[in-house]
Amino acid sequence: MRDKDKTIWLKKLIIFFVRYLNIILVTVSAGFVWNNYYNDYLGKPFHARGNQDWLLLFLYIVFFHIFNRLYSGYRIGSQRLTDIVYSNWLSVCISNILIFIVLVLVTDANKGVSLIFYLNFSEMIILITWAYAANKLYFRLFPPRSVICFYGGSFPSHVLTKIRERPEKFELTEMHPYDAAENIGDMLDKVDGVILYNLSEGDSARIMTLCLKKKLRYYLVPTVGDILLKTSETTYLFDTPLYVAKNEGLRPEQIIMKRVMDIVISVTAILIFMPVMLVIAVLIKLEDWGPVLYKQKRCTQNDRIFTIYKFRSMIVSAEGKNGAQLSVAGDPRVTGVGAFLRRFRLDELPQLFNILAGDMSFVGPRPERPELVADYIKKVPEFALRTRVKSGLTGYAQVMGRYDTSPEEKLKLDLIYIQTYSVLLDIKIILMTIKIVLFNLNERRGKAGAEQVHEEAVRHFP
Repeated sequence: MRDKDKTIWLKKLIIFFVRYLNIILVTVSAGFVWNNYYNDYLGKPFHARGNQDWLLLFLYIVFFHIFNRLYSGYRIGSQRLTDIVYSNWLSVCISNILIFIVLVLVTDANKGVSLIFYLNFSEMIILITWAYAANKLYFRLFPPRSVICFYGGSFPSHVLTKIRERPEKFELTEMHPYDAAENIGDMLDKVDGVILYNLSEGDSARIMTLCLKKKLRYYLVPTVGDILLKTSETTYLFDTPLYVAKNEGLRPEQIIMKRVMDIVISVTAILIFMPVMLVIAVLIKLEDWGPVLYKQKRCTQNDRIFTIYKFRSMIVSAEGKNGAQLSVAGDPRVTGVGAFLRRFRLDELPQLFNILAGDMSFVGPRPERPELVADYIKKVPEFALRTRVKSGLTGYAQVMGRYDTSPEEKLKLDLIYIQTYSVLLDIKIILMTIKIVLFNLNERRGKAGAEQVHEEAVRHFP
């Protein structure tokens, strides 16, 4: 093994241990609180069972690990520092709540709830310190990777802007049209990686081959066709492998299981949030005495049109002159109550009744207006594939995308969901939605900030 390879291997080993150090830190903190304070509340039957503290700590590690993996809390270097902190703290809160529920079920623990809050606070301090130190160490060991972007067709300003938003991860040296590129091999000798955008299969294969020889990373921005190919099944024609993209939607057993989940979750959620919905209805009515609900025609499975329900968050005359329009940041049509409802997605609560009625599912592509669907299909024919499944309250495009994600990018995320559907994936997306709602992570950057990044990026690469 060469010295350079040994150094990289050693760095990766260090980061591996640092990434999972947070499990040790939060578990030690939890064990200290439980052993020194919480056991006083558990009663004699718990102590009589022997080494149950170790079982609780094991369960705590399992819970924390599952949710931290789900929320990408270990991905130091790949996620923003704030995202890492949010993910770890949310994982800790959920783990503490679950452990408390276990204790209540198996012991006489009916006190000591305040200790859970103290534990959450102390672990928050630990996790912020760990995340900051781990982030600093990662980028000290792995400085920004210099990359060059080869593109076909028009200049990809949106890709450039997103790369520029991660200066700690990428150092973009050049944006180069492939058809004007000469001496590509010499160009690759000066960088650590390559980004490929909108190139033909042959052109992409040529650059990938050079990257393999030079041991360089390459990042491919996939087309819709690439997504369908990646998520297809593999079959064989004797000794010839075939990729099969069936594009048939969900299987019958998946549809049944999904519908059962929708009914159970929607009924439970309606019962839980009914008092909240009643309060919201009163607040909307008191603000301007207009209607409480906003109704609109949307498309769901097989292009069937249904009426979607939301709590009204705009003034009554919002669509009076120009009809339905997409909302923008700082939209003056949004009411005071509506701004709060939108911040925490509470305006979507009436859609629980759409789910119970069978018009929607909890997870799936967001329903669009019929006229927008027709317009999108003209531009991107594959957009019609979204209606192979029911529309959803949340989906991959909502938890992975941002407020200003383009329809084509949302389509790619929705197709990944449809092609790789499973019950576990639905559960994962629902749990990821909790993080998005609590921390408002996919809201669009402020208009001025986004324009500043875009103008700076294009100024460097006109």
